[in-house]
Amino acid sequence: MYSIVTPNRNRIEPLKAVIPSWQSQDLISEIVVVDYGSENPIRLDDFASAEKIKIVRVEGTDDWRIGHATNIGVDWATRRYICKLDSDVLIERSDWLRNLVLDASFFRGHFQTTIPNGEVLFSKDHWKALGGYNEWLSGYGFDDTDFYIRLRSFGVKERHIPPSFLRTLKHAQAQRGGYKNTYRFMHIEDPSTKAAVDQYKNTLLSFMHEWNASLRTPYTVLANADHGVTVRTERLRDNYKFQDAIAETISALCIMTRDDATKRHIEGLIAWLVKEAGGFGEKPEW
Repeated sequence: MYSIVTPNRNRIEPLKAVIPSWQSQDLISEIVVVDYGSENPIRLDDFASAEKIKIVRVEGTDDWRIGHATNIGVDWATRRYICKLDSDVLIERSDWLRNLVLDASFFRGHFQTTIPNGEVLFSKDHWKALGGYNEWLSGYGFDDTDFYIRLRSFGVKERHIPPSFLRTLKHAQAQRGGYKNTYRFMHIEDPSTKAAVDQYKNTLLSFMHEWNASLRTPYTVLANADHGVTVRTERLRDNYKFQDAIAETISALCIMTRDDATKRHIEGLIAWLVKEAGGFGEKPEW
């Protein structure tokens, strides 16, 4: 049996559309919805059916941090195997979870297929050994790749989810760019520009200090019931902020420079870092 963990912040409408396809799966025993500081708290009665749903409300949040939200969700998941899905992903086939072996492998989406990088199945034991996702990364970009690089380095075999099993709902880029993210040196509203900055910044930040279990952010449990949990997270560690400022500065140079040669140099540096660390993994295999 599996626990689905889905991080969410102010994106309840796509989640309401896809969650019935999750509830219909025999091998899914629970769905952990991590409400990471949504302006309007997510409630059970937001959904047509509350079957299998557990809501974990996170208070005290700052930026949108998918890795931090996912880690808290996995903390409260009761099953040994985790299926992390974005809140706009439909499950298309009922047999997709059968006969998977996660004790030595993890299964992920891949940018070379129709399934986004962020969809993944993994063992909670592997996640715990690595300290989970990198909680310092914010916005969208590289949080999943960073996790997969560390899984491969830990000796876990990478495999890929067949494209026929999942489908992403179509939506405008603006929906992904509407999250709150605090930049120190610039003000960005354009969703595409914001996504590019986050991709550069998170990539650099992940290489400045390799993530491990000791870096996880503590939180306090405020309420705990069968179908709902509320926690308050502490502030991220101060030693993260200096590295974040450096990464953001380099990203700003890459975005704002009009010198194509400089931009290519920075992008080349980032590409080299990813390649040296194991890149985006092997060619997809089913």
